[in-house]
Amino acid sequence: MLASEERAQVGRFTLREMQRRSVAEIRRALQAHGGALLADAPGSGKTVLALAVAQSYDDVLVLVPAALRDQWMRAATRARLTLRVESHESLSRGNQPRSAALIVVDEAHHFRNRTSVRYRALAALARGRQLLLLSATPVVNRRADRDALLALFLGSIPASAALLEQVVLRRDSTPLAAVVRRLPPLRGAPEVPRVAARLSSLPPPFPTLDGSAAAALIRITLAMAWSSSLAALDAALRRRIQRGSAIADVLRTGRWPSRDRLRDWVLGQDAMQLSMPLVTVDHTAAPPPDAMVTLEAHLEAVRAMRASIAPMVAHDTTRRAAALRALLLRETPRRIVVLAQHAETVRALYAALRTEPGVVAITGNRVHAAAGHWTRDEVLRALGPSADAWRPDDPRGIRMLLATDLLAEGVELQGCATIIHADPAWTPARFEQREGRVAREGQRQEVHVGRFALPAGAEALLELRDRLLRKRRARRAALLASDAATALRQTLEPWLANAARLSDAAVACRNQPRLAAASSQHDGFIALLQDASDQRQQLLGGLWTAGKWTLGSGAELLLTLTASVEAPLQVSQREAQRVRRLLCTWQRRETARAALRGKSKLPAELVRAVHQRLDRWVSRASLAERGASVARVTAIRRGFTSLRGLGAERAIATALRADDLNDCMDQLELLVASAPTMDAGATDRISALLILRRSPDDPAPQAPSTGSAATR
Repeated sequence: MLASEERAQVGRFTLREMQRRSVAEIRRALQAHGGALLADAPGSGKTVLALAVAQSYDDVLVLVPAALRDQWMRAATRARLTLRVESHESLSRGNQPRSAALIVVDEAHHFRNRTSVRYRALAALARGRQLLLLSATPVVNRRADRDALLALFLGSIPASAALLEQVVLRRDSTPLAAVVRRLPPLRGAPEVPRVAARLSSLPPPFPTLDGSAAAALIRITLAMAWSSSLAALDAALRRRIQRGSAIADVLRTGRWPSRDRLRDWVLGQDAMQLSMPLVTVDHTAAPPPDAMVTLEAHLEAVRAMRASIAPMVAHDTTRRAAALRALLLRETPRRIVVLAQHAETVRALYAALRTEPGVVAITGNRVHAAAGHWTRDEVLRALGPSADAWRPDDPRGIRMLLATDLLAEGVELQGCATIIHADPAWTPARFEQREGRVAREGQRQEVHVGRFALPAGAEALLELRDRLLRKRRARRAALLASDAATALRQTLEPWLANAARLSDAAVACRNQPRLAAASSQHDGFIALLQDASDQRQQLLGGLWTAGKWTLGSGAELLLTLTASVEAPLQVSQREAQRVRRLLCTWQRRETARAALRGKSKLPAELVRAVHQRLDRWVSRASLAERGASVARVTAIRRGFTSLRGLGAERAIATALRADDLNDCMDQLELLVASAPTMDAGATDRISALLILRRSPDDPAPQAPSTGSAATR
C-alpha cells in the first residue's frame, strides 16, 4: 500500500521517499476522483510535488498569485517542464485562459468564496479536467472554506469521511527547519486613553445608496488598524474623513451617492479631488432629510479620535523602531523579516529606520532602500534559500526586511532566521503563512518568532483570542479525516523494514495472496484489496467486538487495528477462509448499495431533472426517429456517471434552462463527450491478509452468513 514506483528525480529536484509516496497518493486521487487537495505545512515542498505530478501530463495550467508567477517559472525550469502559468488576479478580472488536462492551483484558499468571479472561472476551467489544489491553510475561517475547494472537483454533495481521507492529503511533517523559539513581545508607546471607548461609541456612518452603514465592521477595521500601529489607525481615520467629505459634497447637490460614484474621487495622503465633474453623478434618488446630520455626527467623532491620537503617532513609531533596533543588536548576525497587514505600519517603520544599515522595505511592488536601487526579485533572491551569511562590511547587505502580507505567501526567505509579527493576523492561517516564509525546508538556523504587544483596548474590542481559537478548532475539525489518514501511514511505514526482508520466492509470488497472523489487543483482520487492473488498492479493516463485526476502510478503524499488532502467529487456513467469506459478503453488499444509490456523483435533484428532460425528448420523437433517439439518450445516460464537480453541475443547470429541447440535448452531449473516464471501481481481489487474534487460545470469531445483519 505504501510502496511507490514514482521516479526520484524531477529535473534537478530529488524526491525523498516520503515525497514519492505523496506523489503516488495524489495520482490515485486524481485518477479516482478528478482532484486532490494537498494541505501540507508551509515550506514542505508542495511545489515540487505538484511538478512531479505534472511530469505525466502534456498540457498543464498553473494558477498562482501574481507575486509568485516568476518563482513558479523558475521552479518549472529546474524541473525541466513546460507549464502555462496564469495569475489568480487575471481570473478575477474576467480573463479565461485555455484549460488543460491538469490544472494546478497554488495558494488555493483564495478560491474559498463561491460567489467570487475567480471561483466561477475556476469551476468552469476544471470541468472535465483533473484539478490539484495546493494550500497549507485550506481552512481560513470555517469548515465551509474546505468544502468550497473540494466542490470544484467533487461537486456540491458533502464528502464522507472516507472520501476526505482519499482527496485531502496532509503529511504530518513540519518543515525541515530548526526548532522555533518564541521571543518576548516587543512594545510600542503606552496606550492612548479613551481610544477603545471612542471606537465603541462611534456613531453609525451614513450609508451609500447601494450599501449599508456597517458600523460594526468599521469599528473592527479601525481596531485592527490600531492593533498594528497608531500610524495605521491615523491613516484609516484620515481615509474615513476623506470618504465622508466626498459623500457630503454629493449630498449637498441633493443626490444620494453610490459606491461606484465614490470611486470617482481620488484620495491622496492629505488631499482629495474629484477626477470627473460632479455632473457625472446621475442618481435621481434623494437622500433622507437627516442625512447630513447623521454624516456630520460620524465625522465629528472620527475627527475627535484622530485629534486625540495625533500627539502620540510619532512617539509610537519611534518606540516601535527602537524595539526593532534593540532586536538587531540582540539577534546579530541573524537577518530579520517584519511582516504587517497594514502598509502604513511598514512605511512608518521604514521612515524611522532608514538610516540603519541594511534596512529594506517592500510595499506592493515598490522597494524602499537607502543603500541604492533594488528590485523586488533582487531582494527575495538575496534572502532566499541560497543567501550568503550577512556581513557588516557589505554596503548592500540586507539585515532587516519590512514588508506587507503580500510576502506572507509562497515566498522563500530562508536567508532570514527571525520573523516579527508587526500586527496580529485575523486568522491562524495567516500566522502560519507568515512564519512559513522562514521556517521551511532549507532553513539552517534556529528560527526565532516575535510579535508586538497589542493595545489592551484593541484586543478587548476585537476579541481576537476567542476568534483565533474558534477558527483553529474549525480547521482541526475540517482536517480530522486527513490527519487520521496521515497517522495511519506513519504507523504502517515501519512495516516496510520487514517488507525489505521478504525472500525472493515470496516476492516472485506477487499474484498469490500474502497470508499472515499476529497477536493483538483486538480480534479482527486487515486486508489489502486490489482491483483487476492492479492500479488501485484499498485497505479494509474488520473488528470483532460485542459479538459482531465492524468492517470499513476508515483511517480511525484501521488505526485501532494496526496500532495493536504484536508478535507473529501461525496462520490458520480455516480462519483465513472464514475471513474470505466475510469479505465476499461485504463486497456483494457494497455493490448492491452502490447500485441502489446510483453511480452518479451529481445531486439527486439535478439527475432527476436531466432524466426527465431526456424522457421528454424521447417521447417527442417520431416513430421513425425513436430508435436513434433512444440510442442517443442511452449514450448520454451512460456518460453521465463520469460528470462531477461544481463546474459540471453549473453547466448542466445552464443546459436545462435552454428553451429549445434540441439545444438542451446538444449541450448535454457536449458535456458528456468532454467528461474524462475516472477509475473509481470497487476493488475485488485480496492481495494480502493479516489476521489478528487477541489470544492464541481464544476461539476465532465466526464469519456471519450472507443474510446476517451484523456486518456494516
